[in-house]
Amino acid sequence: MRRCDSTFENPSDRDQHVRSVHEKRRDHACPYCAATFGTMGDLTTHVRSVHEKRRDHACTTAPLRSGERPGGARARVVHRQGEVQ
Repeated sequence: MRRCDSTFENPSDRDQHVRSVHEKRRDHACPYCAATFGTMGDLTTHVRSVHEKRRDHACTTAPLRSGERPGGARARVVHRQGEVQ
């Protein structure tokens, strides 16, 4: 079994990590669809970007606005696939 190398200053952050990553708990349900999330922050990002259509974050290398912070998973895929030049 692989050992987790994550470290946390705050015990509650560690506990949240264990619940969402290692126990794969998704206790935060979207009130608009069937999506569930491991953290309240992920749920909030989902609601803002998917349901409220907010695009608060601008890409630093291309003319793209997103609901996630720069460097997020979607931005990396878009750049890797050449969707944005």
